[in-house]
Amino acid sequence: MARCDFCPSGAKMHCRICDIKLCAECNVIHSTATAKTSQRHVTLPYSEVSSGKGKSVHVVYCRECKSATMGKCPCQSKRDHATDLDFTRQKLQRDTEDLEETILNNLEKVFSNLLQKKLQIPVFYQELLTTIQEQGRKWQKMVEQVVQKKVIEVNEMLHNHVGKLDQNLKEIDQLMKDYTKETQKGRQLLLSGSTDAVKSYRPSLNKTIEIKLTDIAAPSFNSISPDCKVLEKEFGEISLGAVTERNISLGNRQLNSFMRKPKVTGHLSSGLRKSELVTCDENDAIWVACRRSLRRISRQNVILEKIDLYSGYIYGICVANKDTLVYSNKAMKEINFVKRRKQIGSLSLHGWRPCGVCTSASGDLLVCMRNETEDAGKVVRFSGSKVTQEIQTDSEKKPLFSPTSKMMYIAENRNSDVCVSDYGGMAVVVVDSEGTFRFRYTGLLGNTTLESFSPFGIATDIQSCILVADRDNDRIHVTDGDGHFLLYVTVGLSQPYSVCVSRDNLLFVGSESDDKVTIIEYSH
Repeated sequence: MARCDFCPSGAKMHCRICDIKLCAECNVIHSTATAKTSQRHVTLPYSEVSSGKGKSVHVVYCRECKSATMGKCPCQSKRDHATDLDFTRQKLQRDTEDLEETILNNLEKVFSNLLQKKLQIPVFYQELLTTIQEQGRKWQKMVEQVVQKKVIEVNEMLHNHVGKLDQNLKEIDQLMKDYTKETQKGRQLLLSGSTDAVKSYRPSLNKTIEIKLTDIAAPSFNSISPDCKVLEKEFGEISLGAVTERNISLGNRQLNSFMRKPKVTGHLSSGLRKSELVTCDENDAIWVACRRSLRRISRQNVILEKIDLYSGYIYGICVANKDTLVYSNKAMKEINFVKRRKQIGSLSLHGWRPCGVCTSASGDLLVCMRNETEDAGKVVRFSGSKVTQEIQTDSEKKPLFSPTSKMMYIAENRNSDVCVSDYGGMAVVVVDSEGTFRFRYTGLLGNTTLESFSPFGIATDIQSCILVADRDNDRIHVTDGDGHFLLYVTVGLSQPYSVCVSRDNLLFVGSESDDKVTIIEYSH
């Protein structure tokens, strides 16, 4: 038996406007309460409604008329009024889009990442098996060497012992010949009958002799039964890779702060051949560099300053102390400081060529460097002109940066992490302020529609997100501070080379294809 929606009593009536079940007593109260509303609330016996005799009604509520209505607001012929159904429909659309953006898309990325890891695992284990088999071959070779050594040893012993026996045999054989000759001589004298010869006989050999004989016992081999446990330990131990579990939030609140469709809000023209390098200053102007030329441009696209070098090549730019331009001249192996078009200082590097530069929150200068043979890279922190830190290897003394990377760019995150785009290594390498390796971002794994990840310029924003230009794929990768992919920015981009983020969180993108700097709004 159906019950009243307001009390435990059985349902007798049904309000088709409110779509509620009512007992007799509650029906009277409901009818009295709704008597003054703009639309009459008609109640039917609940038996008719449940049996299908009552008319099916979809009830909504007009927020402006503040009254219940059936599907449409009565005032809609005069003006558009939003009903609860409209708001619900809008919420449904937003929720559906949010599920696609924050859950479904991220699930697809997590699935792709896990699939990629699954494909990589057999490679790791095959390398492990190869190493173990190689160790087995080494042990087998060692055992064969030991056996061969023992065989040689036995043969030498055999030769030595046989030689001693041969010497004994030779000596005895000679004695036998000597005594045989002596006995023959005596018998001849006896047979001769010569008294004088017998009288003159004197023995030439002793009747007693001492013979030194060599006694050789049968050789034996004292084998030691190998202890399998000891052998296994000596052979080597397998260190299993750490298996850790972590919780990830796919309803990423940080992702919700980004626009579903980033939009281009404008362009700046540098007047240079290309707008390869860009950086923002404290006065909302943009510095643009290409080869030997530098331009400072206002948001209104007015060129404020011009600087042209006579030699070298600019590989990195940043702004220090609000109004000091810092640029690296890779060919000249210098870091130069410019204020109001005048050089106010420089750092000369010996044996290393500078690439990307950035300033830290503490005022230090971080510089990416390559050695003169272009087969090693590092990050150096300068406090003034003094080197206070060098970042080059991880905890196992392995290089952090690719030996083949001729281009490295750098940015410091809000948590003091140092983020380096390593073009040769096709990765973004992130270490903490102490230089300890944190993670390596190598692009979105499993995305077979893209070319290899080609990281160039790099920046961070007020949310501690990392933005890196992927030149060959015409896009900007945006990750959170832990390297988890958030979104791509692709709108209006062609060969993006460098990026910077202004104080109002606008993204400025320099291009290798033309002189335009693209301004993009990508977050709320």
